[in-house]
Amino acid sequence: AEVYARGNFFSKCLEVCTKGKLFNMGFKYIQYWKNNATKDFGVARRGKEIDKIAHKFLESAARHHHKLKDSRSMMQFVKAFQSIDLMRTFLKSLDCLGELLLLEEESGNFLEAANIAKLRGEILHEADLLGKAGNVKEASKLLLFYVLCNSFWTPGSKGWPLKQFTQKQELL
Repeated sequence: AEVYARGNFFSKCLEVCTKGKLFNMGFKYIQYWKNNATKDFGVARRGKEIDKIAHKFLESAARHHHKLKDSRSMMQFVKAFQSIDLMRTFLKSLDCLGELLLLEEESGNFLEAANIAKLRGEILHEADLLGKAGNVKEASKLLLFYVLCNSFWTPGSKGWPLKQFTQKQELL
């Protein structure tokens, strides 16, 4: 990998890093090439060549860490993708909605994050994210619906009074 890197053989270097599971080393080479390629090759060539090769490497590294159930390392590589759309597509393909939810929140995409929270059935989190997105009316409706549903009586009761639950006062 080092020999290929010195010779600026991007694809060969990253191919060797992938085969040897030297993902952190390959990641460092990608960062170096992105920072220094404009000096050697010009912007246009760097943009097409390095980005394409780098994305293939980053995706394989992320898949490797996903198989190992190491989401922290996986996300290091996913966050290096070229765009949020590529990140979304990748994480959805692996059904990593929790990681995608955190990514959207960190990026400030609260409406996207709210939709993911809804898919995961996290009503309170969805309401919080809707509020952060400025959609206060929708967030309030969701909170009231949550309180109402959790206030219904327990099985076998006569229906009155409504049951209490610990978060009711705080949510209202």
